[in-house]
Amino acid sequence: MASTASVTAGLISKTDYDTFNAKISTIAGSSLNSGYLWVGNGSNLAAPVTLSGDALLSNSGAVTIAGSTITSAKIVDNTIATADIAAGAITNVKLDTGIDASKITAGTLPLSVIPTIPAAQIASLEVSQLVSTSGYFSYAPGGVNCADGELLRWTIVTGWQCTNNTVITPAGNLGIGMSSPNARLHIETSDNTTPAAIFRGPQNNAAIDIEQTDTIASYPARINFKRNLNSAATTGSTSLGALDFFAYDGTSYYPAAKIISTATANTTGASSPGDLRFMTTPTGLTNPSERMRISDTGKVGIGTASPVAWLDVAGASSSQSILSVRSSGSGSLPVVSIQSTTTSVPLLDISAVGTSRLHIAQANGNVGISTNAPQATLHVNGFMKLQPLGGQPATCDTNTEGSIAYGSNSRKICYCDGLGTWRQMFDNNSCTW
Repeated sequence: MASTASVTAGLISKTDYDTFNAKISTIAGSSLNSGYLWVGNGSNLAAPVTLSGDALLSNSGAVTIAGSTITSAKIVDNTIATADIAAGAITNVKLDTGIDASKITAGTLPLSVIPTIPAAQIASLEVSQLVSTSGYFSYAPGGVNCADGELLRWTIVTGWQCTNNTVITPAGNLGIGMSSPNARLHIETSDNTTPAAIFRGPQNNAAIDIEQTDTIASYPARINFKRNLNSAATTGSTSLGALDFFAYDGTSYYPAAKIISTATANTTGASSPGDLRFMTTPTGLTNPSERMRISDTGKVGIGTASPVAWLDVAGASSSQSILSVRSSGSGSLPVVSIQSTTTSVPLLDISAVGTSRLHIAQANGNVGISTNAPQATLHVNGFMKLQPLGGQPATCDTNTEGSIAYGSNSRKICYCDGLGTWRQMFDNNSCTW
């Protein structure tokens, strides 16, 4: 009969005692060595055993596992609160679907396979888990070791690879197509058929904004075009840089305009001359032609590649005006204003086939027709014709005094006496028109 809970002593049968005593006789009153524990054996009896040489159990209950002895382990979520993993002790870590990666704290995972982890958990994953102490991806799946600055790349044919033509330096410089970038973005290409970079976008989003934020007003936002001959000095006629403008026909792009700069002589530490050329493509063609050039001396040529004056305009066709000056507004300023601070050169000289046709001397304002050395206010080298008039040309008063005209009726030259009468020269009689 079983005793109640309050009974501390009692009697059992001899048979029950022998059965119970056989089970505990091995441990009753026996000592247990450090690092051992009681484990039931094949005879259903308790026996003192110790862990294998790869695992030790301390008196405090801590289990120590020797390095490189566990080849496969599955850790159920929330079963281990803290784990101290020595560097290099784990050769393969797989974070399976649903594992909370944010629980991983400082340490190094030499080889990691991460199939599907929520973005919020990846954001909290410490960088030290995936990169070496130098700040680069030092290990990759498949045992690929990447050098400092190299990025990891996956291809279907070769799998994981390290690439040294796309790198990020400790200073934050990004290099594409090269391994030693010396700018925040450094792009190099050896392919002469493909652009180094393409910017594409709808509406205004394909633009490139260059912003200068320095407080010094003389520092511009700028684009630099630099040219050398495979690290050799630039020579004359070398194209230094160009801005090309292309139009699209629905299938291909064709050049519509171009601005190009060319070195005009060999470059030295004391001289780097160059010009600037402007080109456009006319209707019916797909190749631009030069329209205007600014020489290395600052002379501007329109229709000529060798300007000999500060503005040199050369027409290509006699059926078109070479220069047309028009004004559609009103005001007190002249349509064309020619000013000079010297009297040693003419103010205006219009020549044809090497002969001066209209000349205005700057020293005294004399006008020469067919002469470049006028000796009077109006000097005509040749004859002058007055068109016969069938009526009085204007009211004769003090404003028109001294004007001359040729009367078609009297066939005589008449002049205005300033007193209201047009008179014939030589006899002073009134003119008849």
